[in-house]
Amino acid sequence: MMMNAMNPMHPADGQQGVSHPMDGHHLASGQYQKPGKRRLNGGSRSDTIGSSSAGVVIMHPPEETKESENDATPSVIIPSGLSVSSVITLESDDGSVQFSGTLRRASSFTRRLVALDDADLRSNAAIQELTINKLKFDSIGLVGREHELGTLKSCLKRVLTTSPEENVKRLGVFIDGYSGVGRTALLASVKQEALDLCSHATIGEGKFDIQNSNVPYSAITAAFGKICENINRQRRGLDNNTDVFDHQKTDIGQILLEEVGEDIHLLAMLIPQLDLILPFDIQSVRKMRIESFDVEAAQTKFEHAFRVMTRVMSSCCGPLIIMLDDLQWADVSSLHVIDFLLSDTGNENKFMIFGCYRSNDVNDSHVLTSRIEGLKEKQNRFKFHITTISLTNLDLDGVNHLIMALLSITDESRTRSLAEVCFKRSLGNPFFVIEFMSLLEEERLLSFNLCTLTWTWDTNVIDQRTMSTANVVDLVRSRMKKLPRSTQLLLQYAACLGQRIKFDTLYYLWAKLDTPEEDLASLLAQLVNANFFERVDNRTYRWIHDQVKETALMTGDAAEPAFQFEVGCTLYHALDNDDLEDHLFEVTDLINTAKVGRRLEFAQLNLRASEKAKRISAFNSASKFVAKGIELLPNDAWENHKDLTLRLHIIGVQMELAVGRIEIMEKYSKEVLSRGSCTPVEKAPVYLAQCYELLSVSLNSSASIDLGLKVLRNEFGMRFGGPKLLRPASAIGALLQTIKAVKSKDKNFFEKLGEMTDPTQLVIMDIISRISYSGYFAKDVFIQVLCTVKLVELTMEHGTGALGGFPFISLGLLAMAVMKDNEAGAQFTKLGFMLQEKCKSETATSAAIFVANQLIYPWIRPIQLGRQNLELGYTSGMRTGNSEMGLWCHVSNHIIVPFQIGRPLEYILSKCSALAAQCEELKLVFHEIIVRLHWQLILDLMGASEKVAVLNGDSINVERLQVPKVDQQFKDINELVLMGDYEAAARVALDLGDAYDKTHTNMPQVMPVNFLRGVALYAMARRTRNRKYLRHAKRVRAKIGSWLKAGNPNVSHFYPLLCAEQAALDKKKDEAKRHYHDAIVLSARTGHIQYAALANERYADFCRNELGDEEEAAFRIEEAIRYYQEWGANAKVERLQRMYGDNTNKTLGTS
Repeated sequence: MMMNAMNPMHPADGQQGVSHPMDGHHLASGQYQKPGKRRLNGGSRSDTIGSSSAGVVIMHPPEETKESENDATPSVIIPSGLSVSSVITLESDDGSVQFSGTLRRASSFTRRLVALDDADLRSNAAIQELTINKLKFDSIGLVGREHELGTLKSCLKRVLTTSPEENVKRLGVFIDGYSGVGRTALLASVKQEALDLCSHATIGEGKFDIQNSNVPYSAITAAFGKICENINRQRRGLDNNTDVFDHQKTDIGQILLEEVGEDIHLLAMLIPQLDLILPFDIQSVRKMRIESFDVEAAQTKFEHAFRVMTRVMSSCCGPLIIMLDDLQWADVSSLHVIDFLLSDTGNENKFMIFGCYRSNDVNDSHVLTSRIEGLKEKQNRFKFHITTISLTNLDLDGVNHLIMALLSITDESRTRSLAEVCFKRSLGNPFFVIEFMSLLEEERLLSFNLCTLTWTWDTNVIDQRTMSTANVVDLVRSRMKKLPRSTQLLLQYAACLGQRIKFDTLYYLWAKLDTPEEDLASLLAQLVNANFFERVDNRTYRWIHDQVKETALMTGDAAEPAFQFEVGCTLYHALDNDDLEDHLFEVTDLINTAKVGRRLEFAQLNLRASEKAKRISAFNSASKFVAKGIELLPNDAWENHKDLTLRLHIIGVQMELAVGRIEIMEKYSKEVLSRGSCTPVEKAPVYLAQCYELLSVSLNSSASIDLGLKVLRNEFGMRFGGPKLLRPASAIGALLQTIKAVKSKDKNFFEKLGEMTDPTQLVIMDIISRISYSGYFAKDVFIQVLCTVKLVELTMEHGTGALGGFPFISLGLLAMAVMKDNEAGAQFTKLGFMLQEKCKSETATSAAIFVANQLIYPWIRPIQLGRQNLELGYTSGMRTGNSEMGLWCHVSNHIIVPFQIGRPLEYILSKCSALAAQCEELKLVFHEIIVRLHWQLILDLMGASEKVAVLNGDSINVERLQVPKVDQQFKDINELVLMGDYEAAARVALDLGDAYDKTHTNMPQVMPVNFLRGVALYAMARRTRNRKYLRHAKRVRAKIGSWLKAGNPNVSHFYPLLCAEQAALDKKKDEAKRHYHDAIVLSARTGHIQYAALANERYADFCRNELGDEEEAAFRIEEAIRYYQEWGANAKVERLQRMYGDNTNKTLGTS
């Protein structure tokens, strides 16, 4: 009976299970002899080990040994007659002892059985540490997740494979599920699958933590820091995969510096590990001074820098994969990073983000939910893909398979009853199952019999003894309470430090706090063995699971504010300045947990943290640090600590404005403005923030102008602007006087002009710039003129400020647009760029480049010459946060100018989608309108849209964008004329009049719009002889003629065609022929092939209807078709071919 009870083939009544770990394998004799007893030293309890005439022992490797998926678990057969007790040590090839127990997958190292005598057995350290009767869970793998893993593999293949089918370059995957369902394990499997598919992929991992939920970008920082460390390892040849290492990784630091520029300091503050790959000392970068704050500019600068870094890394080290766990605790700033990295249409490299979160902590109103829904909504427009996966608890079969894997059993029926109990207690939660099985082993309800090499349990006993097991926290807490007091204390310290624990950081606490003297390394090793920690590297550990860390935090005093405050204080005093900078948010957050009264040093610490958070655009975090810093200020703060108090309030004003809490912003503002001890210069940031709020939040540009003028008058004694009724005359008078003053100065004067250093004048320049910007939105031309001339005067008197030479370039624009003085415009623009080169600030570079190359130079030199400068303007604008000017440069360079100068439509079309998405993302509505109008126009001309000549087409929605009428008419006049519908085009031309010129002053599009108006009007004047058409056509021709006379080379091919139409109308046939010929030659020679095609088309009409020359007319139609084909206007080509057929020599229809 005893033998039957111990034999796995004979379980007693189906209740008591005894299972051999090698079920299914043939045994040599089929029987076991009565075991002889021997006490094992080092075990957690007394067990026996026996001998048999024949037997099987399963030996498994330690957790460090890696194994391929296909390796089978081998058995070590003990020959008959050899004592089991003397054959239990395994050695690896290098001679080191590797054996540590059972329930692990076998390794591929060479196994050798070593027979030992009793003396050897007693002294063998491996035997004393024997864990053959212990459960080991680190090699279970995924159970019951085949479907989810298959979905993830498909996602990886879409990005990582080279096949163009279904290939996407940017992918976001979000995995949700209750705590303990295996999200993190699934993510780990994805990592291995990714490396199997693409061995040179670079992976960065990060984990958000409830303890660090106020720390901005914590997991993002960890992930990109890991990437930097991996790059550094490969550069130093420490990686085993150096054969696939691209030489670009060696130069990545230099490439990153060149692409990001000075904004590398934003990334350096966030990711300390950049020091490993940058070609200079990162500490000097961290101390770079940040220029004056602007909410939108700061956000744009940071986003651009982060995107460029990601592009460089995914290009040099790609595919780039970011894995983020516990997104439910992510700060708002981190979620924004995920958003703008996935929606980065400028990243043409392979990039993926995998994110996991607890579904029970994220409801419909959670910010993460709205972010994911937002990503789903825009994935098609921004050309990336989103996949969501939900993990649920295992069913009964899944729990059974998990237990079978734990016990190395292959027969499902053997463990079914145990699985039913586990399922009832755990509800199928995998982590709960694991903890439950661990409890069973610790309570000896599940045991491994070394005599029979079987696991034994009694299901009825387990069911009765575990009825009070409520949840996983109780199980983990129960295990923790069995640890020695010192070890429990260590767990509590570690729980305050986040998910990853550095040995050095933990040592500071262990050494300086009043704790028992213990060997820290030994205690950590115990915690690793107890399955609380796992080792990341020699100096870093991490919690085995979130629930373990959270339980530790709830154990003892760890959750108490006083405990966390002491931990924070210890680190604050122990860390040197650089280390404190790296852990500034974490340390400050720990200190802030307790109410410590008014402590000046901690107010200063919060100021430091808020300034750092502000620089990396973590506005929510910065506002929290400010609030705490102000709370910690002493009662006499304004009297005795004014600088600290003022800086906290100023940052508070800026951060509350940035996050939209206007009431709190006003509270801080009143506190500063009510202080008589504050100078106008010290109050200026508050006034600027208020002007910004009126303009951008309240949408009251006039009020913003009035406030700026009031501040200049009351605080700085500057009478500026004057009464509104007198502004036009005042503005024109000031403009004439300033133009004269600038012309009177020689070049030497401006070369000697120094840098503006007077703080008062610098503040005045900032306020006037804000007034001018508000004037732009208020469409107050005269206030803009007054601001420009005042900025020029201040520069000439006090030196160049942050705007550099931009005021002089703006003056050049006014000289051209208002005074029609092209020579002065060119002179002032050249002067402005000379001053810009001397300026240390890049703030206005993008605006200077745009104004010069799109509003000034196109009227005096070929427009295509400015394209290279426009690309520089885009880069500068994004670096400095001036996204408006930067995107104007970008749109002009890739859409407006190429369309105007006749570049292939296919090329322009390839830029439209990404640019429209970028404009939409930055909320630059007018930019987006321009892009989408061109996009729809190109689709119509190419015949790629079913909605030709309808504004609500494939690429544009009028209702959403609220397209202004004149911009709708821009598209209409282009499309109708080029498609040959002159009657409809003439109606648009008459209705449009000079409206486009007034709303798009000096924009280069004004030139072709007027030209096409003229063509349509002349065509209808010739057809109908209506004097109304002729009168307006002559006005257009005279306007373009004046531009040509003033030296505009970009209308040289327009004017001859209009002259030809006038000559044809006047029956001056020879003159008309000459002008038509000139128009065709000039258009073709300068590359304006669309206008060469149009000129040929109009010439064909003249030949047939005025000359009766059908042969020449047919030739001109052939030429028109050839040019339209070259341009890519397939819809126009098909229309001409339908009208005239393949044989263009046949009689042509009327125009």
